[in-house]
Amino acid sequence: MVSQPFDCIVADCENCLVEEYKKNPDLFENVKYIQVERDDRKPLNAKTGPYDALLAELKMTKLHSGDGCGGECETEVWGRA
Repeated sequence: MVSQPFDCIVADCENCLVEEYKKNPDLFENVKYIQVERDDRKPLNAKTGPYDALLAELKMTKLHSGDGCGGECETEVWGRA
C-alpha cells in the first residue's frame, strides 16, 4: 500500500514483472515509466520474452535500451503519455 499513486516503477525482480501485474494491475494504473531489467529473455539473445506482451498490454513504448551486468543483461525504459 502507498499513500498516493506513483508514476514510476524500477524493476529488477528476476522475471517477476508479469506476475506482479497479474496480481495487482491497479498498481500499474498511474505508472508513466517503467525501468526494467530484461531478464525475461532466455536464452539471453532471444528477441522476445513475456515482457514484450506486457509492454503492449500497458500501451507503453520502449524509450531507451542499454546493456548491463557486463553484457549479461539488458535494461529498458518504457513510457506512456
